[in-house]
Amino acid sequence: MRKLLHIILLLAATLSLVTACKPQFPNIGHPQAGSPPFYERGWNEGCETGLAAYGTSFYKSFYHFKQSPELTANTVYYQAWNDAFAYCRHFALRWSNQGSLDEVDNIFKDQPFPDDPSNFYKW
Repeated sequence: MRKLLHIILLLAATLSLVTACKPQFPNIGHPQAGSPPFYERGWNEGCETGLAAYGTSFYKSFYHFKQSPELTANTVYYQAWNDAFAYCRHFALRWSNQGSLDEVDNIFKDQPFPDDPSNFYKW
């Protein structure tokens, strides 16, 4: 009986640790260091929305639509949100369709991002 209780507690602890953090796609781009705060906020919210829109059902349980309505008139925020939404949804869609992280790494082999997401529309 005591052994069963230990197993149940271990299983509960393991499940709580596994589900405690949001999953993150590997090698996904981020805003450059020193970006304006509205750009970073727009990027983070747009990327979360893109992952929610095109991620797997597992990712959809963690990510949801997120956009600050009071900031949509701010051009920096809104441009970053749109760029991040497009970037992250394409990344999530390609990642979920490929099923292999090695193939995802090769998608952007000769492309300017994910290192510099501001180049998204330039290629």
